[in-house]
Amino acid sequence: MFYGKGLLSDDGYDSQSMTGMRVAFFGAQAHFVYYFEPSYAWEAETGLTDKALASRSKKREGRVGHQNLGDLQTIREKKIHLVMDNRYPEANLPKIEYKFRENILRFYVNLYDPKLFDSLCQRTLWNCASLYDRMQRESLLPGREHQF
Repeated sequence: MFYGKGLLSDDGYDSQSMTGMRVAFFGAQAHFVYYFEPSYAWEAETGLTDKALASRSKKREGRVGHQNLGDLQTIREKKIHLVMDNRYPEANLPKIEYKFRENILRFYVNLYDPKLFDSLCQRTLWNCASLYDRMQRESLLPGREHQF
């Protein structure tokens, strides 16, 4: 890594909590990705990690560099497990919560993998009750992979 872990304050970060996961993040959430260490991280707002998204014609007006937004179809094609913001409310993705310092952050599950989520949800800073409630309501088996 460019910066050694000792040079940055890691207070409140659940280091390596997303090992093996594929995540979509948006701009300033990069600091979480740095500590969570997912196996794949797609910056889905500006195209920082995706040349195709970065060079796509602008879809909306906004701050320079923030006019693009990756779409739900690409999230699914890239087999993204977690979306780190509710940029796709029409998808009605189930949420999990992460306690960062004194704040509760919500991340959204696109692709459920039982091995990855069981490991994440057992960690003390994570609350997956809403995800498991939704799976129970929809009669989804917790031991199987699910695309929401």
